[in-house]
Amino acid sequence: MKKNDILELIPSISSTSIERNLKNLCDLGEIKKEGVGKSTYYIKLK
Repeated sequence: MKKNDILELIPSISSTSIERNLKNLCDLGEIKKEGVGKSTYYIKLK
């Protein structure tokens, strides 16, 4: 799921909040970031 998909589902959430939470999940080893720029996506690890 891409950030824009999340914003469509929950329009009241900010991009900064999404990015912060995705970074936290990466730091915890829950997800892995792949790609760069608009081609960025995340893979669930656990």
